[in-house]
Amino acid sequence: MPSALLKSPAIDPRFACFRLAIRESKIHRRGVYAEEPIPARRKVIEYTGERISRRETKRRAMGR
Repeated sequence: MPSALLKSPAIDPRFACFRLAIRESKIHRRGVYAEEPIPARRKVIEYTGERISRRETKRRAMGR
């Protein structure tokens, strides 16, 4: 799949309870970072994407 067709990850502020940003990560390719203090035991964001298994993740990665 050409990279021009890949959708860039984005955080929809309607589903985020705090200000968050997606930036480059030293551990992974991208990471989600808090742009304000988050109190303990607070919901940060509602996941709205497609849920897939680890097996499906590996299957899709092999297709590239």
